[in-house]
Amino acid sequence: MRHFIPFLLLFVFAFADAQHIDARKIDAYLDNLEAYDQGVGSISVFKHGEEVYRRDFGQSANPNLKVDASTKYQVGSITKVFTAAMIWKLIEAKKLSLDTKLSEFYPKFPKSDKITIKQMLEHTSGLKDYILKNDSVKWLSVKVPKQEILAEIEKQGLKFEPGTGVKYSNSAFYLLKEIVEKKYHSTFGKIIQKHIISPNKLGDLAAADTNPTNISEPYNYRNKVWTKMVDYDYANSIGVGDISATPAQLNRFMHQLFHGKIVKKASLAKMIPGENEEWGRNLMPIPFRGRMFYGHAGDASGWHTIALYDKQNDINVAICINGHRLEHNELYVGILDAIYSENQVLPFFVKTDDLEKYVGKFQSNDRALQLEFYMQKSGDLMCLDVLAEVAFPMTPSATNKFYFKPLGINLEFNQNLIFFEQNGIKLMLQKVV
Repeated sequence: MRHFIPFLLLFVFAFADAQHIDARKIDAYLDNLEAYDQGVGSISVFKHGEEVYRRDFGQSANPNLKVDASTKYQVGSITKVFTAAMIWKLIEAKKLSLDTKLSEFYPKFPKSDKITIKQMLEHTSGLKDYILKNDSVKWLSVKVPKQEILAEIEKQGLKFEPGTGVKYSNSAFYLLKEIVEKKYHSTFGKIIQKHIISPNKLGDLAAADTNPTNISEPYNYRNKVWTKMVDYDYANSIGVGDISATPAQLNRFMHQLFHGKIVKKASLAKMIPGENEEWGRNLMPIPFRGRMFYGHAGDASGWHTIALYDKQNDINVAICINGHRLEHNELYVGILDAIYSENQVLPFFVKTDDLEKYVGKFQSNDRALQLEFYMQKSGDLMCLDVLAEVAFPMTPSATNKFYFKPLGINLEFNQNLIFFEQNGIKLMLQKVV
């Protein structure tokens, strides 16, 4: 539901023959994640419209978490592709056009006579983000009346003149959902059930207003266990970020979409972003190591999902995460590397109990530098620059070696010493506590 762009690796890498998907490589990557409690979720891979790989991962670390092949995950903003598809169906039926103005439906909204359907689909309308009210999403943790949400969208107004900028807008898609419901004289869940889910046999996929069951729950890692998180009330994000689905059904939907089964191929061509566009109408580019995939991604409270299509090889990949310690984008990259890259390198992790030996204070005799290492409840090793009063997480790269990439810091522990390096500066720090 929140804005998410997957910054997958852009540079060229050695690729394996993607015609063959090696399940052993994907298993090796996921086994490594599980061994160090790095993530919880599910993955599905399709080739030529058929599932060739499926696996849940990290589930055994939480005995209270019951999952099966039909367990659904909240997919966040991937919901917007369904809303966009219904808008395109209305355009195909000549009940709307890309130039239809918002004022036809909401004449009192600020500059609604200048905002078009096209701008709303491609995030150029200037509409702000109702999800954030007073810079907080907490107001959506309980069900909010529709009129209150519409009032908030109207109150927030525009960030820029329609068509003059690009800014991801949940508000635009809430209004697009409203337009779909007005045109079809029904609720969003019933509309996509009739026009998308049933015709394409997407049984394990549903909108929140149909009261779906068998949905997993979001978790974070605290005190060496996975703990259930407080989630949104998805009634507040119908058509924006409410759909729940299995990764297999996301793949099936995306495969059908890219093969002209959901909307016409002429409509699909307009959904896909152009070469210099950040967003299409409403598909997004997903660059990965010199290749370009298309699809969408979504985030919610503890949930992260990506569904992409590789046109060259007719491959779909859907990854649903409902708990992670490894940053979710890195997890995506690791799985895609297992599918596409020749030389798979598994990430290096350290068990939480083994990190505790690095806790302590260290200082340099040559520079005014004092570092304090401590454990977070998440099980991560943190480094506090005592004088600068700045703390940051340390990522292990090898035995006794850690780094923090944003500041260019690399260090190695050697008993009571730390060999510290930052942007060419090398220091030795000694343990004082």
